[in-house]
Amino acid sequence: MQQSKLIHHLKLLSAEELKRFASFVRSPYYTQSKDVIRLFNLLRKHHPHFSNKQVTKDRIFKRLFPKETYSDIKLRNLQSKLNKVVENYLLQLTFEQDEIAKRKALAKLYQQRNYTVAFQRATEQLLDDLDFLPFRDADYFLEKYGLERALYFWESPNSKKAVWLNKAYDSLAAFSRLERLRLTLYQKNRGIIYANQPTKVNLFYNDNDLTQLYEKFLDLLEKPTLIAFEDAKISFFKNKEKLRKEDQQSLLVVLINHAKLAIRTEQTELEATIFSLYKLGIEEEILFDNGTLNEILFINIVMFGSKLTKFTWVEDFLQKYATRITGNNSKEIATLGKAIYHFFKKNYTQATHLLATLKFDNKLLELSARTLSLRCFYELFSKDSTLYDYLLAALQAYQKFLERDLSFHAEKVIAYQNFSKLLAQLIPAQLKMYGSREKAVLLQLLATTKPLTAASWLREKIEAIR
Repeated sequence: MQQSKLIHHLKLLSAEELKRFASFVRSPYYTQSKDVIRLFNLLRKHHPHFSNKQVTKDRIFKRLFPKETYSDIKLRNLQSKLNKVVENYLLQLTFEQDEIAKRKALAKLYQQRNYTVAFQRATEQLLDDLDFLPFRDADYFLEKYGLERALYFWESPNSKKAVWLNKAYDSLAAFSRLERLRLTLYQKNRGIIYANQPTKVNLFYNDNDLTQLYEKFLDLLEKPTLIAFEDAKISFFKNKEKLRKEDQQSLLVVLINHAKLAIRTEQTELEATIFSLYKLGIEEEILFDNGTLNEILFINIVMFGSKLTKFTWVEDFLQKYATRITGNNSKEIATLGKAIYHFFKKNYTQATHLLATLKFDNKLLELSARTLSLRCFYELFSKDSTLYDYLLAALQAYQKFLERDLSFHAEKVIAYQNFSKLLAQLIPAQLKMYGSREKAVLLQLLATTKPLTAASWLREKIEAIR
């Protein structure tokens, strides 16, 4: 039952929406079966997780009909009826939350029922309201095209029909240009390769600022230079308010990813820029999806904020957003975030204790936690050489973990393997306090080892050797 459409639809509802749905489902207009209401009352107790142990077909059927033999057909019929009520409720929520969608549906109803005066008035009003919005992006032109097209194909004779045809044609052309440009940007950003790649030829609608914005971002992806990055960043902030949230998020992620790639070449001056972009994305809720934060994004924000010693901000971030992490590992991610915070505050023992409680299904997250734990052990060892055996055992366990069949990208595994090899040479150097020659050898090895996790931290530890 876990995988049924009904359960998936009920999971879409927030606690408050589910409470309101309880009244909705009891309405005789939508529900005429008491069994459907009883099914909902049983299921609502298990919202939002709907545990496999609690929500099984046999268990639910027995609660509904304790004196009857299990009938899959009967239960599926009830599920189907309740699911239709949920769908009606979701549509009702859409109209409550989106006044434009409601008015468009009403205009279409007028058209279908040949209420021509009301249809014309409602559609022209929608066009006027559309022009008051700040957006002039592809979605704006698509909406505009749909309304103008509807007015043109309106069957009653009208002297303005030719005008609507011309307007609809221009809006469609603008949508096509902008959307092709936007999709080209998304494609290049995600590294997707197609046989016939979109080109930039004849794509630009030059009286629209967003075409110039997209062009700058395409230039950044094609020629990732610091100048191109600054041009794209300036254009983004200039036009940010003209973008919808999903496009703000997409372009902000492009900027962040470019800056993070630059850091791999040790352009560490961009770390502050990355943090400022993350901060913007949080404060304006650009980086949220349906009110939640991706778990990797959450960790990256804590990492950059802590690395830049923005501890007060990070503390506030951890407190405010730990409950808004998406996925099944939200509590573990929040704990990992706290451990990162304590690591950069040099509270290595506290960070180690937090990390010892963690276990992830996601092997990449597991590896990130193990790597941080190993760094904590090294920091403690550097102050107390009696911890040598303990550190060595932790390193060996880490290397054995890397030898497993890990499911993520091979290059990531190599970066962690290189980290463990360099650390294995750094430990005796720290213990024996090697001189400048051995230190130079380690620095040279650091410079030539690619890919490498925690390269800047390793450099800092090598430089600390006297």
